[in-house]
Amino acid sequence: MKNLFFIAVIAILSSLNVSAQETPSSTKETSYGVTAGFHVSNINFSIDGLDSTVVDDLGFFIGLFAEFPLSEKFSIQPEFHYSIVSDESLAVSPTFENLVLPVFLKYYITEKFNVMSGLLFDYVMHKNFENYTSFGLGIGIGLGIDITDSILISSRYSFGITDRTEFSSSLFDISAKTNVFQIGLGFRF
Repeated sequence: MKNLFFIAVIAILSSLNVSAQETPSSTKETSYGVTAGFHVSNINFSIDGLDSTVVDDLGFFIGLFAEFPLSEKFSIQPEFHYSIVSDESLAVSPTFENLVLPVFLKYYITEKFNVMSGLLFDYVMHKNFENYTSFGLGIGIGLGIDITDSILISSRYSFGITDRTEFSSSLFDISAKTNVFQIGLGFRF
């Protein structure tokens, strides 16, 4: 499964690079960079229709990104993050170690300010409890500011759309979805 995840990452990044190069109207150049920041994640449980947020944890991420311009206002930005989430109430650290692949469509409202939305794929490499699936999918929205040509900040919220539980019961219906708020700083080369 890990090999399939990495093959998908390479295929997506390769195809985006080809389509960005084929866009003649693009006035911006393809750029690459590093990013890091903090996030708050929570797991929203639903048991027979009753919702509850049980886990609300802090973590950090570090990663790489590429931005492929499609036009003057639009670009695609795939990223690859390594993320750690810890829950001190469980007395174990880290609670989760994830590989996350966000792919965002960015729209520049002004030359420096943008909004973004897209999909996030994640793979949990390490978890300290059972009955939680390794693969997940989310939808993300966010805001970004290019402070300079090299330095940028972003803030995002992702909504988990896949059920992360591997638990089944004939007595009740249970599901769990992971939502994440993050703020990060990036450096573009």
